[in-house]
Amino acid sequence: YPNPDDVMFSLKTPCLTHLSLRDEPRYYLYLRNEESVLSSFTAPILKASKCLAILRKMDAPLLSSLELVYEGNAGEAELLRHMPTAYPCLTQLELHKHRASDDDCDPYVSLATTLSSMTTLRTLHLNLDCAQIPPVHCNDEEKYDVWSEFLDNQAQEVLSIMRTCPCFEYVAFLDPRRQFATWIEYRPAWYPRELVDVDFLGIQRL
Repeated sequence: YPNPDDVMFSLKTPCLTHLSLRDEPRYYLYLRNEESVLSSFTAPILKASKCLAILRKMDAPLLSSLELVYEGNAGEAELLRHMPTAYPCLTQLELHKHRASDDDCDPYVSLATTLSSMTTLRTLHLNLDCAQIPPVHCNDEEKYDVWSEFLDNQAQEVLSIMRTCPCFEYVAFLDPRRQFATWIEYRPAWYPRELVDVDFLGIQRL
């Protein structure tokens, strides 16, 4: 668990290239299970504002790979605005955002718009907790069809926004339909492949 008060985050790290502020075990593996299983999860999830507090303590201008796991709150917009200016060399970004309540919106478009100023970004992995996600052990194919269509539509929107990033290669969404969640990659038209690639090629088990 990343603790914002840990003195480690105050150390000078001018040569740091990879940083992961993540949960362990993975909260999303518990999230869509039965309530009895979810109640056994005790590891805390950083609020967006706490995540930002950690990043502000660190000086890492050479950071090329960043993973963040956080719960959305009022500090999320500022957290997203911080990354393009603080990490001019960032090429890989992985975000796992969990909703604070069922009323939270899923900021795919606003998130992509903020990150589109990152001219060095090549890959964007997104796990944004939303109501459309089917349960892990659900066998309802209709729900999966709705989920797949939702992902395809979001991918189209994100890719159209990220077009301003000259090095951008793909956006990947986490799909929890199997016991081991997988990343589905969507590559844009300007990449030498199909506009949307939903084949399970290069499945990554987490």
